[in-house]
Amino acid sequence: MRAFLLVAIFLLVGCAQTEQMQAEAQQAKISVPESKLNYTATYVIYEDGVQLVKNVWRAGKKMRIELKGGTSSLNIYFIEDKAYSCARSYEGRQLCKDVSQIMQKEYMQAIFEPIDLAGAQRAEDVEIGSTTGKCYMLPSLFFETRKVCLTDSGILAYDEKKAIGKPTTVEYLTELSYEVDPKAFDLNLSR
Repeated sequence: MRAFLLVAIFLLVGCAQTEQMQAEAQQAKISVPESKLNYTATYVIYEDGVQLVKNVWRAGKKMRIELKGGTSSLNIYFIEDKAYSCARSYEGRQLCKDVSQIMQKEYMQAIFEPIDLAGAQRAEDVEIGSTTGKCYMLPSLFFETRKVCLTDSGILAYDEKKAIGKPTTVEYLTELSYEVDPKAFDLNLSR
């Protein structure tokens, strides 16, 4: 989770770009993998006493991730071959910048790479809303322990990570719909 927040902050800092950087960003392209499922999901994330809400919209070659905590929110949009970082101003206006150039292959993999269950051990399943999450304990170089649960359609339903010397991070699904409002991908690009 901290890695995702650091990437999000990094992308927001990328909003302060020179005109040359903005021109280069307009030509930069990323590769968003096609989703087999369209869905809208809401998660609650707990880490070190902090609670965030994460909303995810996924359809075709589009994805939007929104993180909300307190009165702040951050949105990262992946639309076709572009990435945008957006935040709301105090006036409620959405301010977005093209951050395609900043999105390196590693960031794209961290966001879009499916969970690798190779070497995983089955764990006790959990009930999440109206579905049962199939759970696994994953081997990892980065975490002391990591338990993930997936819905019957393969969507992340629960993710608990414990890194050595760090607080446990828990992310769990609270709502899931297999419908996506096309307006979820609307941008108001600031110039």
